[in-house]
Amino acid sequence: MSTESSTSTGARGRRLPWWAAGLGAVVAAAAGGFLGGGYFPGAIVTGCVLAALLAEPAAFFTVLAQPPLITAAVMTVAVLLGKPLLTAVVELSETFPYLLATMAAVVLIVASRAFRVRIHS
Repeated sequence: MSTESSTSTGARGRRLPWWAAGLGAVVAAAAGGFLGGGYFPGAIVTGCVLAALLAEPAAFFTVLAQPPLITAAVMTVAVLLGKPLLTAVVELSETFPYLLATMAAVVLIVASRAFRVRIHS
């Protein structure tokens, strides 16, 4: 059990382990990639920010590392499943500003949560 969940009460006491935080973000990004268009960047932002908010403190590294890894993995799978390489590269370049903002948001969320956990322990 994590430090944060032992100091929290109620629903906030339940946090996701590293594998669940990563899987949730991957599923969200894959669904957005399947739908295409503007859904892909939105799904990455939503999945990664929710993972940062819901993950237990032991999963912080996974949460911090996942935005670029998930983006690259979804694009690679899309190319392997038949999407033209040039189309995937264009989508990846269009996704970059969202990816950068997502990474910044995740770092800020995790840093504030880590600081709060450190204060309570």
